[in-house]
Amino acid sequence: RGSLAATNAGDTDVFIARYDASKTQLWIRQFGTPGADEAWAMTPDSAGGVFIGGLTTGNLGAVHAGSGDAWVARYDASGTRTWVRQYGSMEHDRTRALASDGAGGVFVAGSTQGSLFSPTKGAEDIFLIRVDEFGSSLWNSQIGTTGGEHPTSVCLDGMDGLLMTGGAYLCYEGAHKV
Repeated sequence: RGSLAATNAGDTDVFIARYDASKTQLWIRQFGTPGADEAWAMTPDSAGGVFIGGLTTGNLGAVHAGSGDAWVARYDASGTRTWVRQYGSMEHDRTRALASDGAGGVFVAGSTQGSLFSPTKGAEDIFLIRVDEFGSSLWNSQIGTTGGEHPTSVCLDGMDGLLMTGGAYLCYEGAHKV
């Protein structure tokens, strides 16, 4: 809620900072909307920049769709934001993990409680998006069961595939068991 690198835009803002090997701060950026904005994941790109993603309740990269929307942004090596994309259903969505694809793009893994890319299967589904170096979505997928699932980590598997890990829970009358 403070003004770390810019004037706070509202409730909570996101910040990202870059340091060199001798712990000298090279740059710091702060951004947000009048709503709540959170960063949940970050991964370097293949050109010295970084991808960052999380949750917003405002219009960060598109018109806010629901309770909370997922987002991903790319910053170049000098700290300039090159693009930001926002994905939302009528329910709660958030980016939880990112993995550079080795070709300048990023895999975005997150959770949704709504019908983001296909009808919701249960309490919380996993979504996966492949985004190219320009911020365009190449493909997306939404998977789940009648319970709830969320990803916690994604990485390349070294054989042109992707590995993902996370959690799954059962639903009991509005509560969940992990």
